[in-house]
Amino acid sequence: MALNGIVQFNTNGTSAFPKTPEEIVKEKLIFLLTTHRGDRENNNSFGSNLHHLSFLPNDVALQQAADKEVRNAIQEFMPFVIVDQVSAVKESNNGLVQYKVEYTLASGFEDNIEFSL
Repeated sequence: MALNGIVQFNTNGTSAFPKTPEEIVKEKLIFLLTTHRGDRENNNSFGSNLHHLSFLPNDVALQQAADKEVRNAIQEFMPFVIVDQVSAVKESNNGLVQYKVEYTLASGFEDNIEFSL
């Protein structure tokens, strides 16, 4: 369980080490991009519309739409994150889209997130 996204608690209730700023950013990015836009009460613009992209064919249109959606959401809600590259590939066996977002923070820290929707 997390408290304000900073301190984690083990299942027995004891606190674990605080998360690093980079770990917090990574979690917040995944939360932002996997939240359906409009699902957050009192903030209907929060999130992304990536879940709609599963209906696109696995081609350039999917890649361009994913790139645009990821960049727009991050620019609006996490402007300190610089998006380096976005990839989106539809998985043939289940229709989900596998996303990979490579990013850089202002500090120069580089990382990536991967998730499916």
